[in-house]
Amino acid sequence: MNKLRGVIHVHTDLSHDGRHTPEELQRLFTHHNLQFACLTDHSQDVREDQFERLRERCRELSGTDFVLIPGLEYSCDGGVHIMGIGISQMTRATAHIEVINHIHAHSGLAVLAHPTKAHYPLSNDWLALLDGAEIWNRAVDSKYLPQTVSIRTFFDLKKAHPHLTAFFGLDLHTERSYQDHAMEIEVD
Repeated sequence: MNKLRGVIHVHTDLSHDGRHTPEELQRLFTHHNLQFACLTDHSQDVREDQFERLRERCRELSGTDFVLIPGLEYSCDGGVHIMGIGISQMTRATAHIEVINHIHAHSGLAVLAHPTKAHYPLSNDWLALLDGAEIWNRAVDSKYLPQTVSIRTFFDLKKAHPHLTAFFGLDLHTERSYQDHAMEIEVD
């Protein structure tokens, strides 16, 4: 198994609150010796043609040492945010189940973003379909460690849905807010 370091929950300048191009982010992350970054721009800010261009730029900027993975952060009903990591096509749906099913049908992982941010209305009918949840969102929870409430929330979700994987989300909007934190994953 190889260990790869990288980040998820990164916004480009396609998002209203993102400031950097994919090229600038690729340089930032390779400078910090990361091997992957998952872009998750706000779905409501991105048109279909822009997302297709983003997917193409990700392919062009990826190589053997670094992979830029396209995705979107969907704003669903009740203010719930679900990231579609690695998706090949976007949707305008806002219903939780529709969004999650779309993510899975288009080669992606469905990850609940910052679950403690707004005390989301959680429902087992769609939580059971998720692949994971952020256990720590650097922009929402804290700069250096997850909050106790975030850890508790994740383990409460995991009791009901043992398949859920814990994720760390950088939630990066500007280079200035970058902290040298990363997820480490094992791959064949």
